[in-house]
Amino acid sequence: MYHSNDYPSSYDCLYAVWDFDRNLITDAPYIRNYYLIPYCIRAQDDEEQSKNSIDEDLSTKLYFADLKRQNVTSEHLLNWSLPIDIIEDYEMNNGSFLYNCSSPWFGSKCQYRFPYDSSMTFSQIVNETFVRRSRVSMKTGTCYPFIENCNSQSWPNCLDWREVCDKKLHCPNGEDEQYCEELEMNQCNENEYRCHNGQCIPLEFAWESLSSVDCLDGSDERDVHVYPNAGRPSTYNFNCINLPIFRCEERTTRYPQQYSCGDGQYTHGIFTRLNIATCRNNRDGEMMRQLFESLDHIKEKDCRQAFYCSLHINEISSKRMLSKQCESLREKCASEWLVLPQSATMLGYFQLIYFTNRSVEEFEENIQPDLICFNINKCPVFKDRVDNHEIINDLTCSSASNLTMEYQIYRLNGLLLSLHHIIKQCLTTDTKDFCDNSMQFHCNESRKCISYHRIQDSHQDCIHGEDEYYSACPFNDTRRYQCPLGGYRCLSPVAIGNGFRDCGSKDDEEIHSKQDFNRTKLYSQLCLGQAGQRLYIAPHRDRKFCELWPCNNPYVKCDKIWDCSNGIDELNCPYSNCLSNEHECYDDQSRLTHCLPASQIVDDIQSLCVSQFGRALYLNNGSADVNESAYYPWNKTKCFFWDNICRQEQMVSITNNNGICLYDPVLSPKLKNKHPIVLFDTQQKLCHLDIDMLRDRRQSVLMASRLGNYPRVNSSSSVRHQSTIEKENNIYYPMDISETWFCNRGILILSGQNQTKACLCPPSYFGSRCQWQNQRVSLTIHFILPHTTSVASSFQVIIMLIDEQNKIVGKHEEILFVPIRDCGAKFHRYLLYPQRPKSPSTIYSIHIDLIDKVALGHWTSWYLPIPFQFLPVNRISTQLIIPKERAYYPCLLQCGLHGRCLRYTNNQSKYFCHCDQGYSGPFCNQSYRCLCSKESYCHSPNICVCPLNRFGSKCSLQRPICSLENNPCQEGGLCTPQDDRIDLHGYSCYCKEHNFGPLCQYSSSRILLELDQTISASSPFVFLHFITIFEETAHEHTTIIKRIPIDENAISFYVAKQFNLIFIQLIDQSYYLGIVREKYIPMENIRGQVTSKQYCPYVKQYLNQDWPHADYSLVEDSLRVNMTLLQYESVDHPKFYSFICRQQRHLMCFYDEQLLCVCNLDRFANCFEFNRTVDKTCQGQNDCENHGECFQNNQTCATRSICACKDCYYGGKCQMSTKGNLLSLDPIIGYYIKPNRSFYSQPVIIKITMGITLGIFVLGLIDVLLSILTFHMKNPREVGCGYYLLASSIVSFFMIIMLGMKFLYLILSQMNTIHNEFHSLFACKSIDMVLKSLLTSNEWIIACVAIERVVNTRSGPKFDKIKSVQLAKRVIPIVIGLVLLSHGHDTYYRELIKDFDDDDRRIWCFVRYPPVVNMYNSFITLLHFLGPFIVNLTSAIMIIILVIRSRSNLQKNKSYSQHSKEQLSRHKHLLISPLTLVLLGTPRLILSFLSGCMKTPREPWFYIIAYYSPFVPSILTFSTFVLPSETYRKAFQTAIYKQVVRIRSTFFS
Repeated sequence: MYHSNDYPSSYDCLYAVWDFDRNLITDAPYIRNYYLIPYCIRAQDDEEQSKNSIDEDLSTKLYFADLKRQNVTSEHLLNWSLPIDIIEDYEMNNGSFLYNCSSPWFGSKCQYRFPYDSSMTFSQIVNETFVRRSRVSMKTGTCYPFIENCNSQSWPNCLDWREVCDKKLHCPNGEDEQYCEELEMNQCNENEYRCHNGQCIPLEFAWESLSSVDCLDGSDERDVHVYPNAGRPSTYNFNCINLPIFRCEERTTRYPQQYSCGDGQYTHGIFTRLNIATCRNNRDGEMMRQLFESLDHIKEKDCRQAFYCSLHINEISSKRMLSKQCESLREKCASEWLVLPQSATMLGYFQLIYFTNRSVEEFEENIQPDLICFNINKCPVFKDRVDNHEIINDLTCSSASNLTMEYQIYRLNGLLLSLHHIIKQCLTTDTKDFCDNSMQFHCNESRKCISYHRIQDSHQDCIHGEDEYYSACPFNDTRRYQCPLGGYRCLSPVAIGNGFRDCGSKDDEEIHSKQDFNRTKLYSQLCLGQAGQRLYIAPHRDRKFCELWPCNNPYVKCDKIWDCSNGIDELNCPYSNCLSNEHECYDDQSRLTHCLPASQIVDDIQSLCVSQFGRALYLNNGSADVNESAYYPWNKTKCFFWDNICRQEQMVSITNNNGICLYDPVLSPKLKNKHPIVLFDTQQKLCHLDIDMLRDRRQSVLMASRLGNYPRVNSSSSVRHQSTIEKENNIYYPMDISETWFCNRGILILSGQNQTKACLCPPSYFGSRCQWQNQRVSLTIHFILPHTTSVASSFQVIIMLIDEQNKIVGKHEEILFVPIRDCGAKFHRYLLYPQRPKSPSTIYSIHIDLIDKVALGHWTSWYLPIPFQFLPVNRISTQLIIPKERAYYPCLLQCGLHGRCLRYTNNQSKYFCHCDQGYSGPFCNQSYRCLCSKESYCHSPNICVCPLNRFGSKCSLQRPICSLENNPCQEGGLCTPQDDRIDLHGYSCYCKEHNFGPLCQYSSSRILLELDQTISASSPFVFLHFITIFEETAHEHTTIIKRIPIDENAISFYVAKQFNLIFIQLIDQSYYLGIVREKYIPMENIRGQVTSKQYCPYVKQYLNQDWPHADYSLVEDSLRVNMTLLQYESVDHPKFYSFICRQQRHLMCFYDEQLLCVCNLDRFANCFEFNRTVDKTCQGQNDCENHGECFQNNQTCATRSICACKDCYYGGKCQMSTKGNLLSLDPIIGYYIKPNRSFYSQPVIIKITMGITLGIFVLGLIDVLLSILTFHMKNPREVGCGYYLLASSIVSFFMIIMLGMKFLYLILSQMNTIHNEFHSLFACKSIDMVLKSLLTSNEWIIACVAIERVVNTRSGPKFDKIKSVQLAKRVIPIVIGLVLLSHGHDTYYRELIKDFDDDDRRIWCFVRYPPVVNMYNSFITLLHFLGPFIVNLTSAIMIIILVIRSRSNLQKNKSYSQHSKEQLSRHKHLLISPLTLVLLGTPRLILSFLSGCMKTPREPWFYIIAYYSPFVPSILTFSTFVLPSETYRKAFQTAIYKQVVRIRSTFFS
C-alpha cells in the first residue's frame, strides 16, 4: 500500500497492472498497452473520512526501538503487509511505533481487508472483479457532477461526462455543449491524424490495433460491434463492462445519434426500447424504467399508480390485467396535467404533458401525450409546426401530433420511435441558408452547417442525407478510404470497421490495420479452389490462371473443401480419424464413421458431359469386377480430371505437371455437400463424405507445410533437447460477486471492526462508492528511441501538471522506462487536477522530465499543451523522442544561481528553469530541504528519483533483487527490477545472444553460415531476416544485422526464438535463402552454406519468356498463344509463380515488388508480403560520418545500428579515413586483430606481419650496430659525411625501436590488453609522430650525405674537411628539429576513438585534420618524400658528370663515352642509395598520390608492403655506404680489430 499519509484527496493506494488486453486479438503484436492503475480511497470533499479505531485482536502494536533491538530490518517488514510509508518511517526513524496486522488485515492501522481469497494479489482481484461483474445485475452507476445546474438528477438520468459535446443538449441551458464548436472546427498537422471529434493524435497511432485506441471517440481504430439477427450493429464495445482500461474508460460515442452506456459501451440509437436493455450495465434499461415506470416525481401515490396503469395499458404482458384495474387520472390527480419526465432533460430536449382529464379509454386508444414541450431555440426547425404556443416552465408546447405526425400511438415503444424521429430532426436540421465558416459544409435542403470532416462518414448529419450523397473524393484527403467500386465514395476513417458496408461490398469492413488501406489481395487468397466460397464473391472471385496452381496447395489443405477432384487435399488431415490414404465417410443412421481407401473409390464415366451433371461415386472393395469402359477407378492415376470420366472431345489442360495435381475447373463443383458413397456391388448408399462446398474459406496465412528443411536436419545427437518448462496454470478463485457493483467501477474493500463497505477508486472516479466521475487528463505516451541504446539503460519518467507560471500543481505520475523491455509499449497514465472542479481560469499544461536512473541525472524534458480544457476528460496521445545524448538547449530565461534555462526537446519555442538539487520554483529561487536518501536524486521537494536498487517515496528502502550478490540471471544475463508498485520481488532477465529463458538458463541455437567469397567481398555486413510462421495468425518478421569478419567468409549468430525461414540480404539488396525449417527445432545447432544457387532473383526475367502452348491450361482465345506471361496484367502475375517454380527447378526463391517467394518441396510458390524498402538514414538519426549510410535492424525497436562506409573510410561510425593515413599501420591490419584473444589465436596475416616487423627489427639492429661501430672511428669522421652517417645510424636505431613499439602497441590495444587510458593516449600521440619524424629525418640526413659528396667532388683537393665537419654538426640537429617541428600538428590532432559495437570493442589511434591543416599535412608529406628523393638522385647524377668531366680533361686519349662507362662502373655505389630509395618508395608514392587511400582492408598485402618498404633503406646503411666504400671498409676492419683486441685484453689477459 502506498500514500498512506497523503490526506485528504486520495490516500491508501494499491496498484493494479494491466499489461495487455486479453479480450482482444491484436493485429500489431509489437504494441504493448501498459496500464498501472492506482486504486485509492478518494473521498468527496463533503464526505467525512472515517476514523478507524484499532482492534487489538487484529493487530499488535510494536515499537521501533524494540524492533531494532531484535535486528528487524525493513526487508522483514515488507512481508508484514505494512504500507510502504510506514516501512520508510521505520527505516528513517521518523516514528515510534507501528501495527503488525493479522491476516488478512492490512493498512497503517490494520483497518482494511478484502472480502476475497487472501492469497489473491490485488491485480488478480481487480481482474476477477471486472471479469465477473457482467454476471451481476446492476443497481447503480456514476455521474458527472461538475456542470452547474446540470447535476440535480440521480443515475441513470444524471449527466455522464461522455455526453458533454455529443451534440445533444442534456443541460437546461445547453452548458454541456458550450465551446464544443471549437473542437469540431479543429484542424491537425500533416504528421497527425484527426479523430472524428477533432482531437489530434500522432499519425502512427492510427489503425494500430483494437486494443490500442487513442481517440476519445475511438475513430482511429475499427470498432468492436455486435450484430443482432437483422445484420446491423446494435451495440459497440460490449465487453467494456469487463475492462477498466482507456479503451473503455476514456471513450465516447462516435456519432451524435448514439447512446452512451457510461462505461465505454454505446448503442446504435439515441435510446433503446422499453424493457429491452442493450447496455450490459443496464443504463438504458434503467433509464427507460425510471422514465415510464417509476414516476417518482409524482408525489401522490394514487395518482402515480393511475398514471402508470394508463401508460402501460396496451403492453402485451399486462393488458388484460390493467384494462380492468386502471383508474381515472381525474379522480386520483389534483393537478391539471402530469409531466414526463420531471424536467426537460429527456434526451436533452423534451417534456411530455398528459392532461388529467383523459379517460382510461382514451389511453387505451392512444397513449400519445397531449402536448410536447421543448425549448424552441434548441429545435428552431419546429417553429412552423408549433400550433398553440403554450408556455410551461419556459418551454414552448405544441400538440404532440403536430410533431410526431402521428394521430394515434398504441404502445410506448411506438411513442419512443416517434420521439426518436423528432430528436433526429432536431439534430440534423436547422434554419441556416449559408455557413459563416469556410470550414463548414452547407446542407441545402436540411439547411444545416456541418464540418467538412463529417461528409461521407456513414452517418446522416443532415436529415435529407446531403452529407452522405456528396462525394468527398475531390477533397484529395489521403486519410480517407476510396471504395473500390464506383469511385465516388471516399469514406471518412470513422466509417471504416463500423459494422456497416458503406462501400456496398464489405471492403471497408475488411480493413483491420493501416497496411490494409493499400493492400492488394493476399497471395494466399488468389486461387482458393473452384468450390463455392461466400467469403470471396464477385468481384474478388477471379478464376483466371488458377489451373496453374496445385489443387492440394498448403492454403487449401485440410479445410474440408474438396479442391482436388479425388480429395487428395483432404487426406491425412488432423481432423480425420482415418489412415493417411483414407477418406472419412459418415452414416447418419448408424452414427458410424467409415474409413474408405481412396484406391477403392470408383467414378461413373459420363457420356453427356454438361456442366450440370452430378458425379456418382462408388466403393468397390474388390468383391466385383469394374468395367473400365463405364467406370473409372481412382487407383489408375494420382491426379483426377474431367477428361478421365468424360467421353466427349478431350480438353486442352495440364493434367499432370511433373507429378503435381493441378486444379480442374469442371469436376470440383460437381461434388455436393455430404456427397453420397454407394456400394458398387449392391448399389446401396453406404455413407456420405464430410464435404461442405459452401463453407466459408478460412482466412489463409503463410503456411509452413511442405517447406522442407535446408540444410538437412542434423542427427539426433547434435540436437540438444530443452528441459520441460513449467507453464503457469490459471487458478480459479472463489469470489462472492454479489456486491461487485457497490463500488461501481471501483474495488470493494471492508473497513474497520464492523467491516463497513468502502471503495478503492481508480483516478477516473471518486466518492464513497466511486459514484462521481472525475475531471482528468488521460495520457498515452509512446517513447521512441530512433537510435540504439545501451542494454543496461533505464529511465524514470516524471509527469507533472503545471500552470501558466510553470509551477507544479497537483500530484505527479511516474513511469519506469527500460528501453530494451519497453520499446513498443504505450504507457497509459492519469493526471488529476489539484482541486475539484478544476479552475476554469487556469491554463494547465504537462511537463515531463526524463531522469537517467543509472547516472541519476536529468536527461531531457518535454512539454505537452492540454487543448480543449473545457472538456471533462482531456485525452492526450503522444510520441516522445528520447535524444541520444543529454539534451541541453540553452535559452535566455533568468534562472538565478541555482538553475539554468533549458528548452523542451519537442518544442524549442518553450523553455523552463531546470533547478539544481535543493532548489525549486519557476525561477529556482526557492530552497528546500531534500528528504531523499543520499543515493537518490532530489527532483523537487516531494519527488525523489531512486536508483534501481532502491524504492520508496524517499528512496530509503533497498531492493536486494538484481544486486551483485543476488542476481538470478544466469550466464551473464542482465537483471532489471520491475516497478516496485507492481512487484517488489519482480525482475526481468535480458540474456546475451547465446542464452535464453526466464533466467537465461537455456542455450540458444548456434547457426554458422559459410558465405561464398563473392558474397563476403561485396558486403561488409548482412541483414538476417527471420520469418516465423504461425498457424492462425500472420507471420512475424524480425531482423538482425551481422557484420562479416574481415578475415573470414562466414558469419556466426545465435537464435533464441522460433523461426522457419532465414533470408540473407546484402547491402545491395540482393537476397539469399539461408535456412529453411518446416518445423522449428529448439536449441538446434545449424551449419550451412550460402552460395549462388540460393540466390533469390527478381521474378521479371522468368515472366518475360514464351511458354509452349501445350503448357497453358486456360487458352481461351488465339491471342494468348503468342503472349508472354509478362504481358498479362500485373495483378495476375502471382498466379504464375508456382508455374515458374515447376519450370525453373533450380530456383529456391525469388521476389517481386511486394512478395518474397520460396519454392517448396512440391515446387509450389509459397509467397508472403515482404517489405524490401531499406531505410539508410536510421529514421533520420544517422550518426554515421563522412556520408556513411545508417541501417537499423528494426524500425520500431532498433537494438542495433550499423554504418556502411564509403570507400576510404572505416570505423563503427565511418569516422576514420585512410586518406593521408597510409603511413599508419592501424587501418591496414587493425581489423584483423581479434579482441580478447591470445596472440596464438590471431589470424595468419597478423602472424606474418609480426614476422616482418621482427625481421626488420633484427636485421636493422645488426645493420645499425655495425654502422655505428664503423662511423664511430675517427677516420670516417674526418669529413662531414661520417657524422651524417653516424647520425643516420643512431636515428635508424631509435626508428626500429619505435617500429617495434608501434606494432606491439597496436596488437595489445586491439586485443583489449591495455586498460590504462592515459598510457594509451600517450602512446597514441607520441609513437606515430616520433616514428614518422625519425623516418623522415633519416631520409633528409642521407640527402645531406649526397649533397656533401657533390661538393667534395666539385671542390676536389680544395675541399675543406674542417668546415665540412663543423657544418655537419650544425645541420644534423637542425634537420631533426625542423622535421619534428613539421610533424608537431600530428600530435595535437591525434586522439583515441572508442569504436564499440556488438561484434567488436576497439580503441583506435586516429588523426583527423581540419581542412587547412590537412592541406599543410599533404604539402609536408610531399616535401618530405620528394625532397630527399630528388636530392639523392640529382646528387648521384652530378657526381658522375663531374668525375667524367674531370677524367676527360686529364685523359684525353679516351673518348667521353669511355670515361662515362668507366666512371659509372667505378662509382656505381653512388647510385645505389637513391635508386634504392626510389624503388622502395614507389609503393608509398602510388598509394599516397595516385590511389589516395585504402578503399577496403580485405586485400591488405600491397598496403603492408607499402608501409614497411620505407623502413628498408634505414636498415641497409651498412650495406649501402660501408661495403661499397674502400675507405669505410678499412675503418670497419680497424674497428673490428680494436674491438677484438679490447675483448682479449679484458677477458683473456
